[in-house]
Amino acid sequence: MINTRIMSSLNPLNSSRGLFLSLYGSAAMFFPFLAVYFEGRGLTGKEIGLLVAIPPAVSILAGPLWGAAADAGGSHRRLMRLALAGSLLLILPLPFASGLLFSGLLLGLHAAFFMSLPAFVDHTALQNLGDRPEGYGRLRMWGSIGWGLSGLLLAPVLARYGLAWIFFGHAAALALGLLATLGLPAGRAQPPSPQPARRPPPMLAMRRFAGGFRPLFADRRWQAFLLLIFTAGFGNAVGGHFLFLYLGSLSAGPALMGLTLALGVLSELVMLA
Repeated sequence: MINTRIMSSLNPLNSSRGLFLSLYGSAAMFFPFLAVYFEGRGLTGKEIGLLVAIPPAVSILAGPLWGAAADAGGSHRRLMRLALAGSLLLILPLPFASGLLFSGLLLGLHAAFFMSLPAFVDHTALQNLGDRPEGYGRLRMWGSIGWGLSGLLLAPVLARYGLAWIFFGHAAALALGLLATLGLPAGRAQPPSPQPARRPPPMLAMRRFAGGFRPLFADRRWQAFLLLIFTAGFGNAVGGHFLFLYLGSLSAGPALMGLTLALGVLSELVMLA
């Protein structure tokens, strides 16, 4: 049985801190080093580009679908645990995968679970804050701490045991995220309705879901915002996935790469504190 002292420390806000720490820590241990890992496996630049493009491509569909499922069933906490567990289990075979196709398949399956986590963690944080949404920045700051610390902690492990340990570090950080969910409150039971609402047919539900995007894309303010996000994401993806390849070409080792991750979050900490 889990110690009651541990359980009492896992209050909702501490759970959100732990989830941000786990989410961004697991990402820092994995995504920046992925291209370097594949280069060490002998893949070409085009093959590396194809593989690292799979997670963001999958997220275009996976994120909205996970969100729609959670909203429809009111089961955000349960689905977040499923996404954490699925991400953890699907990352473990990747260091043993051989061939471009099998590696891409595992990356895509892992991304289908992992790329839903940012929305779940943000939703959970805002729900735990209640009528104090201004506290979000201080909770999100733990994600920046996790990103920086993970780079520093993982670097000596990679230097000694090799880049395959990015997958095991990623899995360990996700396991901490699962532990953090123990402090989340149970969903409030809804009072029974005298006449249970009839669920629409699946095709009608899908049409309603897709139709919800039309007003979004028709709004010029949202168009400008989405263009800004796309541009920022494009630059972030290039730097995030290929910076360490460049550093490696300058004979930089894992220690310098980990230090780069830590230094990169200093500005975030100032803004979020």
